[in-house]
Amino acid sequence: RQREGINEALKRGQVYTEEFEWTQKSGRKFWMRLTTTAIDRTNPREGVIAIVEDVTPRKKSEDELMAAKEMAERALAEAQAKAKAEAEARAAAEARAMEETTRRAQEEAEKLQRETELQIAREEAEAAFVDRRGQRAQRLAAVEEEHEPVRLALVAFLRDHPEEMQVGRRDRLAGLLR
Repeated sequence: RQREGINEALKRGQVYTEEFEWTQKSGRKFWMRLTTTAIDRTNPREGVIAIVEDVTPRKKSEDELMAAKEMAERALAEAQAKAKAEAEARAAAEARAMEETTRRAQEEAEKLQRETELQIAREEAEAAFVDRRGQRAQRLAAVEEEHEPVRLALVAFLRDHPEEMQVGRRDRLAGLLR
């Protein structure tokens, strides 16, 4: 793969640079950067200059930096998720508290409504009772007034004719007529 890239770059008179992992005969792996260019750009067959650099320390630093970045991103994502969960939990708790407050206020309003309705009903019943009592008193007064001449005549008759009554009845009747 590198050979094709190098040949194409040399044909165009360009510098070819690539980094790749290389395994030595000893089995040691390392990262290298290969930079090649033709000695004579107009005639690449004259020869090439190749520079091989061991970039393993830089690659290792880049890998560590990438791992640290990924770890920081994960930590940030976890912190954001935790913050979001805590905010949602607080919002849910506040919503529950608001619902409880609303429920209690509604219950209190309903209680006051029932008490008010009960008080109104009591007042209406009392007014009706007083009204009926007044009506009854008026009817009784009307009956008494209507029957007063009869009562007076009966009293006069019993005074004039005491023999007409039995003793026990007369006493009871006289008590009623006084």
